[in-house]
Amino acid sequence: MAKDEKMKLSKTGKKTIAGEFRIIANLINEENDVLSKAYYFSGAYGVVQRVLNIEYTNELALLHSILNNTYIALDNRLKSIISGAERVIRVPGNTFDVLSSALIKLGDAIMGDQNIYEPLATMSTIAYMTTGNGYYLLSKGMLRLE
Repeated sequence: MAKDEKMKLSKTGKKTIAGEFRIIANLINEENDVLSKAYYFSGAYGVVQRVLNIEYTNELALLHSILNNTYIALDNRLKSIISGAERVIRVPGNTFDVLSSALIKLGDAIMGDQNIYEPLATMSTIAYMTTGNGYYLLSKGMLRLE
């Protein structure tokens, strides 16, 4: 998607996605349990999939893929940490604050016909942070959650 290109999506589709993203972000912010936060985040790719089934676009497929990958990576890492299987890689305390903020920015960008690259890049960074190399880069200060 070019910087000035608009997402090819109906006004209803945009409203549905942006509205649900805002609700999901609020639920994430209100929740204390990290697995519950991840659960609520899963609704983000779910709403995109519902709209995708009605009005397919390549941009929506990309959006779904990144949201789904971020959820899976984060949820798997959290479950490994909580079960005690993972004793090295951690999830920083601000992860869900950054994630919910990126979700709101993403919804706003979709509604405002703006580029969605920045919030998607943030989500992709969160997913990468859950990997061994991503956590190493986070520890070195090269990867930042902002």
